[in-house]
Order: sequence, then C-alpha cells, then structure tokens
Amino acid sequence: MTETKTIQEQQQEQYWDDVAEVIGSVKLDYPGQVEQDAFFSFMALPDRPLRILEIGAGAGRLTMPLLLAGHNVVATELSVRSLEILRQWAEKNGVSDRLTTVHTNFEEPLWTNEFDLVLFVNVIHHIDRNKRLVIMKNVYQALRLGGPLVIIEPNPLNVFYYVLYFARWLKNSQKKNRWATEKGMVRSTRWHIESLLKQAGFTSVQRQPYAWFPSKAGNIYRGFLALNHWFNRLPVVREAAAFIWYRAVK
Repeated sequence: MTETKTIQEQQQEQYWDDVAEVIGSVKLDYPGQVEQDAFFSFMALPDRPLRILEIGAGAGRLTMPLLLAGHNVVATELSVRSLEILRQWAEKNGVSDRLTTVHTNFEEPLWTNEFDLVLFVNVIHHIDRNKRLVIMKNVYQALRLGGPLVIIEPNPLNVFYYVLYFARWLKNSQKKNRWATEKGMVRSTRWHIESLLKQAGFTSVQRQPYAWFPSKAGNIYRGFLALNHWFNRLPVVREAAAFIWYRAVK
C-alpha cells in the first residue's frame, strides 16, 4: 500500500485490525439474517454471476454470501488483519478462487469500467470528509456504464446510536474507543450522501430507511422486528431509522 495515510486512517486501521478476529467470529443470527435478506432484495441482483467491488469489506459479513452465491468479489480494506480473516474464511468455504483482496484506501483510481456493482457497507462515515468525493469519483470510474452503487450507512438522526455508544463507553468491554471510529456519522446525513453521489456523477439515486431499532434487539424480543417494519411505513418516523440504504446508477 503506497498511499499516504492520515491520522484518522491510521486510527481506523489500528482499530479494525484489533477487533477483526472478534468481528470475524460473530455468527449471523436470526435478526441479522432478516436484515441481510432484505438488503439483498434491495440490491436487486440479476440471476447471473457478477464482478463486484466491495469498499471496506471488513472480515466479510456480506462478502461471503456474495461469494457463496457465485459472484466474483474484489474486497478492499484498510485493515490487513480483516483481509487475512476474510481470505481464511473464503478458503474454508471453498470460494477463495472468486475472491481478490486489496489493501488500499481507494484514494487512487485502480480500475476503469470493470465492475457490475460496487458496495459500501457502513464505510462512508469512516472516511475523512475531505476525501469522500475523490474516493466516490474513483468508484464511479471503476463501475461499468449502467452499473449500480449500493450503500448502507448509519443514520445520525437515530437516537439509539448515541445511547449505544455511551453505554459502550461506560462498559468499555473491548478497551477500545468505538465512538472515535464512528463519530464521522454525525456529518454523514442523507443530504450529504445524496450530494456526494450526484457530484461524483451518479444518477437515479434511491433511498430506503431501514430498521428503527437495531436488528440485535430482535434477539431480546422478536416483536422489535415487526415494529421496525411498521415504523418504516410511517413517513416522518422512518426518517429517524437506524440505517439508510442508497442505490444509484452510473
């Protein structure tokens, strides 16, 4: 990796290296499967193998389902350890031949018109705000004409995030400052994301709020999943959903 790293990037890389094994060992529970199924429906993938670029793939929470579905994925990451765990996971499941990992912050254009789909899953708010447009333009260049960009981002209007991170700060079970890595979401509003997409050249921007309560709450009481579905149908309340999904086209 030859790009110059900012202090923020160094902090992000160190944090995700430190927690990579913990995150990589988390099993998909029922609420997580419900969320994943809904997101795959939102992506509207065609019934054929795609060449997919995933920015900030982590240890492969969404990478693995894509690989197992027969797609070819290029996974980029700042965290070297996360990429190592992802490769191990792919080898264990017999899909390593469809996976390519790249250690990069994506500030330099690496591909041109090569991918059918690009994914950002809970990544944009981790990126230095001054570098987001450059990276988004590189994503635009990497996509084939007509290819979609699909994004998941936490919604800063959802109050549960602030309660959650305050509670984690009090508990400090991982001895890590998670808020230091997540605080970029405060300035990652829907208006900022939509403006970013349009400035980079994307069109047909769609937005879908998802889940008012964190999906994990469904492990405590399954009724929370039904409440999420109900809240998502309320015009004003849905604006404070926990996540916002975006889909745009080159």
